[in-house]
Amino acid sequence: MRNSSLLINLAKAIGRLVVSYKEVQNLAGYTTLIYEMEEVLTDLSEGRYKRVMIAKEEEGKTQLKNMS
Repeated sequence: MRNSSLLINLAKAIGRLVVSYKEVQNLAGYTTLIYEMEEVLTDLSEGRYKRVMIAKEEEGKTQLKNMS
């Protein structure tokens, strides 16, 4: 094998690693969302969940408002 073909194969392998890393990051994000949804559903079934909304004030401060 020539050096150029080795470099091409190396570049392809690095590209596959980058794509795989992005896919793992996406999977981790979905896993986090599912975990948080499961926590909310558990809280709902136990009667501990309170719905809140984040509202912006004019001064740039954020405030949580109770929706129940």
